[in-house]
Amino acid sequence: MQELAASGALGEYVAPPPPKASTLAVLEGPLAYHRTLLRTWAHCHCVLTTDLFLHAFADAEPSKPRQLLFSMRIDERAPLAAPDDTRVFELSALDEGLLGKVGLRAASSKTTHFRAPSPLEASTWRDQVRRLQELHASASAADRDAPSPA
Repeated sequence: MQELAASGALGEYVAPPPPKASTLAVLEGPLAYHRTLLRTWAHCHCVLTTDLFLHAFADAEPSKPRQLLFSMRIDERAPLAAPDDTRVFELSALDEGLLGKVGLRAASSKTTHFRAPSPLEASTWRDQVRRLQELHASASAADRDAPSPA
């Protein structure tokens, strides 16, 4: 009788180890954002990072890579507002624009509405954003209070 050997253990067929979880991502999940021009809700997959950025990716099939729709830097001083619908929350983003980057104009604030699948998930997003805003505000205050090197 012939003995069969498994050939699946060859180096070229072994899957690489999964990537490590990012320490930058705080929260991620499905949201919908309110388009300003069309005034409709568009579904996306959002990632909130520790540096107060919210990245929105196009909803795609799991087998396809997601395309980045937009990234916004959340204003650490802006209060988080929640309209009547408890699934909806709005975030204010710092929008420097080209003139702000070269120092000709102050940064303005742009507001975007997001809708979560459930009130509990919306509450989780609001709590995480508030926590990050407080962390950044306290870090900014500590930087201002620190003595400058002479």
